[in-house]
Amino acid sequence: MSNDTSAELSPPYIALARKGTYSRMRRNEGGERPAEPLLAVQMQELRHRLRNHLQNMTSLISLQVRRAQHPETVAALEDLRTRFSTLTSIYIDLDEASDHPIALDQFVPGLVHRVGELYDPGRRHVVRVAALPCALPGPRAAILGQIVVELVMNVYRHAFAGRVGGTIDVVLTQNEGQASLRIADDGPGLVEADGSRTHLGFSIISNLADALGGTFRHESRGGFIARLRFPLEHSASQRSGEIQTE
Repeated sequence: MSNDTSAELSPPYIALARKGTYSRMRRNEGGERPAEPLLAVQMQELRHRLRNHLQNMTSLISLQVRRAQHPETVAALEDLRTRFSTLTSIYIDLDEASDHPIALDQFVPGLVHRVGELYDPGRRHVVRVAALPCALPGPRAAILGQIVVELVMNVYRHAFAGRVGGTIDVVLTQNEGQASLRIADDGPGLVEADGSRTHLGFSIISNLADALGGTFRHESRGGFIARLRFPLEHSASQRSGEIQTE
């Protein structure tokens, strides 16, 4: 497995840019490795340029949202903007955190509210978040971040569609090295006929849960309830099952 774990877990547009630029920075024209302080400055410049480019792309998507006329086109562009904005910020923020553990009691609420700001700027819905102190390494926090974004987007797109005054509850707990995430809404629950929601969205989340060494379950009972359980420490056996890369 590659030593650049963060590159393996990043979206392609970030991972490829970072990996290619970093490999060039590691060797100068004479084949020698630059001094560590210089390398740090170069990496900081790369992050700055990536942030500017990605923010510009998010702005362009927002412009297309305002221009779009067809409701399905608007919905698709809004989903793209939300994924692009939130997931980009996840990887940039976590990359800057380097090897420091990520405090999930700050990370998860921040993501939930960030998605809410994009889908519900007028704050028509109630969002309640409770998270006990716990932490994950950056690469694993990135996976958890993707799961949180997908599940909260699911609430706004389905449970809150055509409604005012919906409620979403997000609870993160931990006990004896195991963390549990519960995201529940007061919507109509899962509509079995909605195959795209059932198969595609849940398949993505299940795969991400597997990458965390955890499990994902859901049910419809007074709304939709999603439950994720995962270990805070990744065992050697779980790491051996990760995708191998060059």
